[in-house]
Amino acid sequence: MNTYRRVLFGVAVICVCLPGVGGAQTTASEPVSELSLEQLLSVEVGTVFGASRYGQRVIDAPAAVSIITHEEITRFGYRTLGDVLRGVRGFYVTNDRNYSYLGVRGFSRPGDYNTRVLFLVDGHRLNETVFDSAYIGEDFPVPIDAVERIEVIRGPGSSVYGTNAFLAVINIVTKTAAAIGGVEGSIEGGSLGRRGASAIFGKRTRGGMPLVFAGSAAASDGQASIAVPGMGVSRHMDDEQAWKGYGSTARGNWRASGAFSVRKKRIPTGAFGIDLNDHRSRTRDARGFLDLSFDRSWRGTGVFFRTAYDRYAYNGTYAYLPSVDGDSNELGADSSHADWWTSELMLTRRVAKRHFLTTGIEYRNNFRQDQDATTLEPVYDRYLVENRSSQVLAVFAQDEIALTSRFSVTAGIRHDRNGSLGSTNLRLAAIFKPAEKSALKLLHGSAFRAPNPYESFYYVNPEPLLPERIRTTEGVWEQYVGKGLRTSVSVFQYHARDLISQREADINDDGFAFVNIDEATAVGVEVEAEATWRELHMLVSFTSQDVRSGADDERLSNSPRNMLRSRITGPLFGRVLFYGVEGLYTGDRNTLGGAVAEGAFLGNVTVTSRELSRARLAVTIGNLFDRSYGDPGAEEHPGDIVGQVGRTFRAQLTWRF
Repeated sequence: MNTYRRVLFGVAVICVCLPGVGGAQTTASEPVSELSLEQLLSVEVGTVFGASRYGQRVIDAPAAVSIITHEEITRFGYRTLGDVLRGVRGFYVTNDRNYSYLGVRGFSRPGDYNTRVLFLVDGHRLNETVFDSAYIGEDFPVPIDAVERIEVIRGPGSSVYGTNAFLAVINIVTKTAAAIGGVEGSIEGGSLGRRGASAIFGKRTRGGMPLVFAGSAAASDGQASIAVPGMGVSRHMDDEQAWKGYGSTARGNWRASGAFSVRKKRIPTGAFGIDLNDHRSRTRDARGFLDLSFDRSWRGTGVFFRTAYDRYAYNGTYAYLPSVDGDSNELGADSSHADWWTSELMLTRRVAKRHFLTTGIEYRNNFRQDQDATTLEPVYDRYLVENRSSQVLAVFAQDEIALTSRFSVTAGIRHDRNGSLGSTNLRLAAIFKPAEKSALKLLHGSAFRAPNPYESFYYVNPEPLLPERIRTTEGVWEQYVGKGLRTSVSVFQYHARDLISQREADINDDGFAFVNIDEATAVGVEVEAEATWRELHMLVSFTSQDVRSGADDERLSNSPRNMLRSRITGPLFGRVLFYGVEGLYTGDRNTLGGAVAEGAFLGNVTVTSRELSRARLAVTIGNLFDRSYGDPGAEEHPGDIVGQVGRTFRAQLTWRF
């Protein structure tokens, strides 16, 4: 049976195994779990804020956009941001048993720390300022219960956001106090020693001030034993613990919010030459921010101001294997700490009826960007001390021009000054709407990613690094039919150059250096259909892409040629239960060492009860068919392929007070 037949057979098995559906109508004031599918998931033209920094209909946005709602997050049992994004068309997730990495349209370099996607929470930048990293696993700083929706904006966004908006922008929109409307608490448990608890509170004070608080804690033992090619078996080295919290409030035109997270994880893969079974090898990551914003309209001009303080800390302890037989393990410590504050001002105004102008200025002061590396045992040696600081200043402008009632053009430009490096990026979009719910979009844009302090200063590089650059051209057709059907077709092409890569080098004692050496060229197509029929809500997408390395025209590593994403949700047994079923196929991917990580079809099933006596139970089975598969590893891994977990089980009990 060929690959495509396996995929279709898997989808059919999942769907056939589901009992028939029925349904009764309910009112929109009822809890999420009891809303009908027509009320809950009707295919309407949604609103997106992250595409242009202001609200606009998805069909009018100068990008190909996907929106995942909190109802979908609940129905499909998603517990991390990576769980959500894994099911979005054109996206895939690679996990090296320590961190999770996001791939977009066939591009995900092994060992990259999500530096080429910009992550936002309510417009607040999440990528930190040492590695440019952002988290999508348990280390993501906002509890998933506090997420109202997730906006996925494909393509370059540097004309609006600057560095890191290279392949996509992900904007996480949090819940309001009114949307929460009380207090909810949850406990959960499952396989691999999974346990956790979370709570969320949303209410207005007597004075009308909205308050939102959310927190969660989770831990797991992980796999008891993991086979590592060429090294043996690691035992009891896969455990993880995470804590996080989020809060927000508002008064008048002012809004304040903040979040924090702490996450610890042992390393079971022998990465970087560490001992497979030395429990001292672990990483600790902490992230937090405080954000204050002002938003109002004054005499026809929208005024938005934000100032924020951010902090990031990473500490890693690594017990390396002895270099000589009989020697004891060498214990090393690696750390990075960053503090920065940001201020931005943006003005919007409609001019002469046809023009909607946006202009702004942004300043970021990275007053602490420290890196430290030390040998602790057998002899203390602090061999790396890098205490840096930098500043970023940017100005941007965009004009959305309505040439006719059916044809509009968007033109945007932004100039960034990152220290001594400068970059100017453009975005052009032409949108033709032959009908109210139809749109043809022709999009072209450029983006950049400035070299970060880790790449620039951790090793001795042969020459100063240049910014990475990408140009993308895309055609998108979006069609809505009534309230029950949406279709989308995207054809895209991009060329990235001056990609920063780690290479072996003999100019320093470490044996590695970062250089601008790689290029990548891609062509691809994405097709998606979303439908609501009676009590069923269904979404299917297929992506086919060919991404080539510019140096040798070989297929890029960790780049699947084909991906299928499908999900379906509906009621069971007269709406006593609700199911959410996911089918995810990711095709073969080449590894750095020339091997192939075989494609895999994964099925995930979640069954949620209706709310009874204020309680709701959800049960999720991940990797339903217990498929054995692996993800391509990075250069620090002893094997080309990092094995992933098999079938998992999780149950969650939620109580609404």
